[in-house]
Amino acid sequence: MKKDNYIITDQNDNIVFLGDRTLKYLKRDLVKPIAYPSGSFEKGNVLIYVSNEERDYLFVTNEFKIPANEIHYDKRLLVISSIGSEEIMPIIKQNFKYEGKTEELIDTIYERKSITVIRKGSNIIVKVDTQIMSFDTARYKEIAILADDNGIKYFIPEDVEDNGFEKILIKKDFNGYCNQEKIQNMNLKKFIHNNIYEAILRGEILTDFKDAKVFICKETIELKGVLYNIISFDEEESLIQNIIDDNFKYNKILCKESENRYGSIQYNSFRLWGNEGKFRELEKLLQKGSATNATILLTGESGTGKTFLAREIHNCSKRKDKPFVHINCAAIAYHLLESELFGYEEGAFTGAKKGGKEGLFDMAFGGTLFLDEIGEIPLTLQGKLLEVMQSKTYYRVGGTKKCEVDVRFIAATNKNLAEMVKEKNFREDLYYRINVFPIEIPPLRERLDCIHAIISDILPEICERLEIEPVLIGYQTLEKIKEYPWPGNIRELENVLEKAAILCDKKIIPPDDIVLPEHDKFALKPMTLRELKENCEKQAIRNALDLFHGDKSKAAQYLDIGRTAIFDKIKKYAIIYEGIEENDFR
Repeated sequence: MKKDNYIITDQNDNIVFLGDRTLKYLKRDLVKPIAYPSGSFEKGNVLIYVSNEERDYLFVTNEFKIPANEIHYDKRLLVISSIGSEEIMPIIKQNFKYEGKTEELIDTIYERKSITVIRKGSNIIVKVDTQIMSFDTARYKEIAILADDNGIKYFIPEDVEDNGFEKILIKKDFNGYCNQEKIQNMNLKKFIHNNIYEAILRGEILTDFKDAKVFICKETIELKGVLYNIISFDEEESLIQNIIDDNFKYNKILCKESENRYGSIQYNSFRLWGNEGKFRELEKLLQKGSATNATILLTGESGTGKTFLAREIHNCSKRKDKPFVHINCAAIAYHLLESELFGYEEGAFTGAKKGGKEGLFDMAFGGTLFLDEIGEIPLTLQGKLLEVMQSKTYYRVGGTKKCEVDVRFIAATNKNLAEMVKEKNFREDLYYRINVFPIEIPPLRERLDCIHAIISDILPEICERLEIEPVLIGYQTLEKIKEYPWPGNIRELENVLEKAAILCDKKIIPPDDIVLPEHDKFALKPMTLRELKENCEKQAIRNALDLFHGDKSKAAQYLDIGRTAIFDKIKKYAIIYEGIEENDFR
């Protein structure tokens, strides 16, 4: 679990674990820094170097070097330098001896940095603004600190071997360092950058940090009876590849052949993302249902993914190696539905094929028959279907030989079958036969808090199908998506994302590429009574202006308000209509 892009805290926000890739999000103004991110040497960095042994050279590398006439010394050195494009330029250099007393070696200001170096006994104390590092010269042969405008960005940790900093100079970059023991039980708020911490508190998925956009995900898990917060970080460039990899892993899990696969599959597909208890209960129902031969009834609005789940239930069942046959009962004409289900014998009716035709019960033998939109089956055919489900036998149309049925039934509908039973439009006995294990799929508008995770699963598949480079949803785009109620659910979301992926010219889909029906834009957005009144008033004025072709006097008379009042409201609501001039408002 302990990945390098994770921060793990307990429920009091005290740090349990800090991954190396999260070090860049830490505060840099701690009094005693104990963790540093990886990075590179950049122009303008300040180098503070102390050598406690006599040497006649310093940092002779191909690119980072002090000019030859500056490096020949035969005593211990203190050098404070600035890193240029390809060389280290000394700012202050001096020799010093250890005489066992406190002595200020240097106190200077370089650009915006106050740098102080003090010798106290065998210790060298280095201060960079409020940050302090202390080194025991009896233990270290060399001491090196690198600082930038944000503070100390690197120092030689305890596990670096002799001449370690010189080797780091050759590489031109340095690895992240974190003292895991010292960070234990430190509060996250005191340790992490303010912008990042506030984004976590607000539950933001995407936030800006310096020159990068950071995707943040927070979840709570239970380990051995204790709750922990898992906070993961991904930057824009790496997230695209992560989504592709995760999607590949997800597909690999679904296709994996395993004896114990059914009953243990985790239904974290995009159509079931959610954090509330009802989603966990839904996952449990799907797991239980897939491991049995029970008839399952999937209910929910159109486009919520019932067909997808029916197929996944089959794939995770004992019948996964047998056929999965899908019939949309609403898409087949009434007089053809019976012959499609049961098949027919030769000569059963005019136009029947020679030799007859096998029905869907034959085609699904040993597997699963998915009856989509079962509420559309005619009443006259419902009785025959009930008989098949009860006796496991049937007759083909025009046939006299009894055929056996070995199928697992899954049904789906977006209608209220219980109401249809009351209205005598659906057989009560058939309803109870198919309603053995009902599972209701929640609409997308109830899962808007998890819509970024839903999109993360949908978008890679869309890009792959379109044969284009993977794209991502930007933060402002995500906010626009959350404002829409999605009456068409997942199916509508897929269509909108597919169009956006085609229109998008960059890696991030901008808000303008998300084309939504304008009249539904704020359908489910919470409003105060005042906002609701203003919206209705604005729309009424627009309708009146449309009705009277922009004549404001007639529109005011129609709305039963004064002419001055309609001008005030047009100005207030910034209503733009042909014929309304700017000096009308003066």
